[in-house]
Amino acid sequence: MRYAPPIWLAKHISYNPEFFPGMCLRLKESRAVIIVFTTGKCIITGAKSEEEIYSTQNKIYNSISAFIKK
Repeated sequence: MRYAPPIWLAKHISYNPEFFPGMCLRLKESRAVIIVFTTGKCIITGAKSEEEIYSTQNKIYNSISAFIKK
């Protein structure tokens, strides 16, 4: 079963599994890029500081948690 992301989130997502197995999420207010793989693992890259990493993680956690299998 596939889920569609919320509209505000969809415009920041690029996903093409034929070229790269991860979904790239670019937030407008941050330079950080979040790569989410089908395994559920995430990579946050491009941040200038640890604080930016933690704030980016907190911003996206609630949106992504809706898609986590329980």
